[in-house]
Amino acid sequence: MVKRCAYGVCKSDSRYPKSLAGGVVFFPFPKPKTQQERCLRWIKQCGRPHSQLNVTKINKHAYVCSKHFVNGQPTPEYPDPVLAVQVSNQTREQLGGCRKPPQKRCRLSVQDASGSTSSTDDADETQQYIVDSGE
Repeated sequence: MVKRCAYGVCKSDSRYPKSLAGGVVFFPFPKPKTQQERCLRWIKQCGRPHSQLNVTKINKHAYVCSKHFVNGQPTPEYPDPVLAVQVSNQTREQLGGCRKPPQKRCRLSVQDASGSTSSTDDADETQQYIVDSGE
C-alpha cells in the first residue's frame, strides 16, 4: 500500500525512492477512537487546513514520516511531530511564488520618413522612434 506523509507540505511518498533518501520511515496516525487526544495533537502539529486533515480523514492510510519527529521517531519524551508552519498565499507571494509579476509596458510611437506616425496603446510612457525607410 502507498504511504504518503500528511505533514504540512511534505512530499515523502513510498512510491518515489528519492523522497525517502536517508532512511525515511512512516508512522501511522494514532487512531481517533482509541487515542483521540493524541490524534488531535498530531493533526494540529501537521499544520494543514481543517478541510484537508481532520478526524474524519484519519484512517489506516494516514501517516507522518520520520522527518518530522525530534529523534526520527515518536519517543516518550517527544511523542508528537514538531509543529509545522502554515504557508499562506501572502507568504507564497513574498517568497516569490510560481509566477513572475507582469512587466511594465510602454507606449511605442513610430514615425516613418513621410511623417506619418503609428503607435501602440500599451501604457503610460511614450517613446518615439524615427524609422528611415531608406528612400
